[in-house]
Amino acid sequence: MYILGLDPSKHCGWVLWNVDGGLSANAVQFGTIHAEGDTNSERGRSVGRQFDLLLRSHRPDLIAKEASLLILPKGKKAKAIKFMGDPEADPNDIPIKD
Repeated sequence: MYILGLDPSKHCGWVLWNVDGGLSANAVQFGTIHAEGDTNSERGRSVGRQFDLLLRSHRPDLIAKEASLLILPKGKKAKAIKFMGDPEADPNDIPIKD
């Protein structure tokens, strides 16, 4: 089973792991996707083409993307941040729908 791990940003890092049914994973390949171009749409097309080539050449079984923590680990203090333009809003407060 191949897992493609992504660390998205302006220079998107990626790694391809081979997990052969066990708990250990072996990195097979890794690299970076660079946003190239002068405008946002040129950079978007550039990243899209490179990502498409990455998927077609490796055919991963699973894609894992790095994301921000929604809940802070125990013992960590929250930092004062603005969330969606509201300095009082807490990004960890997710409304629960019944």
